[in-house]
Amino acid sequence: QPCSPHCLMGVCFECMLEIDGVQRQACLTPVREGMIVDRHLGENKGAGA
Repeated sequence: QPCSPHCLMGVCFECMLEIDGVQRQACLTPVREGMIVDRHLGENKGAGA
């Protein structure tokens, strides 16, 4: 379900994403061309196949 921005300054950790294979806060990460962003943190990729 969509969620609005929370603190916008890196204190609430509600915006955690996997960015280029590393868990990061989206609100503190500059956007650049070619980024790989995944919102499914901690899931075992390929599980259940």
